[in-house]
Amino acid sequence: MYKLLGSLSQYLKFQEIKTDSMIFRMHNIFTTVLLLMCSMIITATQYVGSPIACISDGVSAKIINTYCWITSTFTMPDAFNRQNGVDVAHPGIANDFGDFQARKYYTYYQWVCFCLFFQAMFCYFPQWLWSIWEGGLANTLVMGMNHSLQPMETIKNKKNILMKYLVTHIRMHNTYVYRYFICEAFCLVNVFLQMYTMNRFFGGDFMSYGLDVLKLSDTAQDERVDKMVYVFPRVTKCIFHKYGPSGTIQQHDSLCLLPLNIVNEKTYIFIWFWFWILGIALAALFFYRLALISFPMFRARILHASARQLPIEVCKSISMKVNMGDWWILYILSTNMDSLIYRDFLTELTKKIGDSHKRSIIPYDSNSASLTSRNTVIWIEKNHQDNNRVNKKTDKISSSSSSSISSTSSFQGWYRKRSKKNHEKREVKIIDAVDALYFLFHVSRTKSDGILLRLSQFTAVIMLTFSVILSAKQVVGNPIDCVHTKDIPVEAFNAYCWIHSTYFVTGAMLGVAGVNVAFPGVAPSFFISSKPRNSYNQDYVNRRGDGNIKIIKYYQWIAIILLIQAILFYTPRWLWKGWEGGKIHALMMDLDIGLCSEVEKKQKKKMLLDYLWENLCYHNWWAYRYYLCEVLAFLNVVGQMFLMNRFFDGAFLTFGIDVLRFLESDQEDRIDPMIYVFPRMTKCTFYKYGVSGEVERHDAVCILPLNVVNEKIYVFLWFWFLFLGILSLLTVLYRIVIIFSPRTRVYLLRFRFRLVKREAVETIVRRSKVGDWFLLYMLGENLDTIIYRDVMHELAHKLSTRHHRGVSGMKGDLQEA
Repeated sequence: MYKLLGSLSQYLKFQEIKTDSMIFRMHNIFTTVLLLMCSMIITATQYVGSPIACISDGVSAKIINTYCWITSTFTMPDAFNRQNGVDVAHPGIANDFGDFQARKYYTYYQWVCFCLFFQAMFCYFPQWLWSIWEGGLANTLVMGMNHSLQPMETIKNKKNILMKYLVTHIRMHNTYVYRYFICEAFCLVNVFLQMYTMNRFFGGDFMSYGLDVLKLSDTAQDERVDKMVYVFPRVTKCIFHKYGPSGTIQQHDSLCLLPLNIVNEKTYIFIWFWFWILGIALAALFFYRLALISFPMFRARILHASARQLPIEVCKSISMKVNMGDWWILYILSTNMDSLIYRDFLTELTKKIGDSHKRSIIPYDSNSASLTSRNTVIWIEKNHQDNNRVNKKTDKISSSSSSSISSTSSFQGWYRKRSKKNHEKREVKIIDAVDALYFLFHVSRTKSDGILLRLSQFTAVIMLTFSVILSAKQVVGNPIDCVHTKDIPVEAFNAYCWIHSTYFVTGAMLGVAGVNVAFPGVAPSFFISSKPRNSYNQDYVNRRGDGNIKIIKYYQWIAIILLIQAILFYTPRWLWKGWEGGKIHALMMDLDIGLCSEVEKKQKKKMLLDYLWENLCYHNWWAYRYYLCEVLAFLNVVGQMFLMNRFFDGAFLTFGIDVLRFLESDQEDRIDPMIYVFPRMTKCTFYKYGVSGEVERHDAVCILPLNVVNEKIYVFLWFWFLFLGILSLLTVLYRIVIIFSPRTRVYLLRFRFRLVKREAVETIVRRSKVGDWFLLYMLGENLDTIIYRDVMHELAHKLSTRHHRGVSGMKGDLQEA
């Protein structure tokens, strides 16, 4: 399993250079991984477990199981509305009296794993197509300028190369952008076509599947017709024919249990909701793209929102001077390049394009420039198809104007290297398509987050491990064993009681095992405890019980719920990894140990100091994103506690307290709350038709060994969630104090980094914002203490002796306070 699911994680990692939208990635990456995981789980359940168990007389169980699985089973739709156990044996199971028109055949459950796989491939197709069409152009144009920790001369040269390329190839990028819009449109078409196909595949029941399930949850238990059972029936009919000894065709009626459908129903509930959310988001994105194409002034607003340090006048000017393709290239650069580098670059580009328009020197008539620009465009679009042919063309053109070639030769060299590197990365992704969940367990040397997000990741690992353990126990092991006295095969009875619901008698929880009940909760349905053992036990049962019978229907879902909980716990840290963008790692420059020459150390410290000086007061949004992730982590913990309380019928919020009270009570008088929430022995009732056509009732007592694991998992999770909830609340309050109290920030820096002088800390906090403080604090967690001290002292000296960027009277948070 470790190797089977592993490298799906590679598709969930954030890209350093982004060329597409978040919604586009949600469709192509997340949905593909989701569908592939569902396909693999169902495939494992189908071929490792037992997907069907049939009850029949006169035919071998193995033969009838194989026959009914590879052909089809059926139900009677009108029997879903009859009373179970009285009018019919099971929902949809009744005598059809030879009326073939009254039957509903189910022929799709064998195909579910294959359909999910092909759905995943169709969802990934736009990403695959765009990676070919894009060809690494954005990665090449950025040229490493997503981080500004480079010598100023290097950055200046790269900006000049990029500017000359854009001026030379102005109005030549429409194909690039419209290809991307085509890929987004294909995503929208794909989602709705898949929903239509699934609706046809399930006989017209998919489009309203989720709404019917929501309506079902609000209906009383004894009055509702389960839509999930209608689409994915757990008990069906099957008829097997063979010749008898005299040549007469014999008909063998079979009652078939489909435990695989309990996985299918939960898979498609989630897919229904996810596809509707994705379809609405993609439709909104489609209209948003139409607005971008139609209204140039709208583009200016979007560009300004992406690069807030740019004046709105510059954004309006450049948006009116370039067409849609060039604007899209500029927008992609704004989301990937360092904000200050991009601000200077776009300001210069706007002036240069304006001058070029005045002089009308866009180089379409010049022989050398024409050849160069055409060759570069051809090379960009076809590099991934035929590098040798491109190289020959480049050699032929090398005799053209030296000035134009010098401006593009560096760019082409960069592009060849980047394109080759991207091609190799795509090959590695395909080869490593099945690696490991190593990224969850990997401990990075760089600390870019606090204890709360790291504990959230740790919780995700724990819950994922629990989910894998329960899934293995459920699929490979034996999660239930039922004892009964009739002639029904044990495998069939176990499968039925597992995929349906078992129950216990609430009043029997007060009984004494071996005296007046066989086991706590296992007694006749009319059982009434004559004498409660103590008032606490009576109060506990009254508080938990909502009638004489309590139906346990959640233990089949626990492995899936734990998986979803693990994803939710990892989400805040996953968001921060994308928003952080590797800034801390880039600023470190291997200065965490300080084992380098003095010349190199001095040069790196100067680069770090220059970055901090140039970007001072521009880190608030970066820090607030981190604080938002911590708030999401807090809301996630609290929300999951209430959701689990709803999932366990109101028994989770006080679960740990009840366990502690149980440990303190007398051995003879106590009721184990863990057994109440996760009963180890329950009752199960099975119905089938007898020889005269009457409905027979088969009573059984079922042992649930899986619940021994479940109860220990959730006892641990209750205490862990309590600890995590308190810690996350204190963390949020701590962040609020930091935001509104500059004096606290001074104290924290002084307390954590004692080598830094108090005067230096106060100067820095006085002249900076909370975002700068957070960045400096995280750098102090990663850099060598001596190097960090030197950088802080030099920064404080620089701030105290000159005005930042020549703006007089600049005040920081401490000075304002």
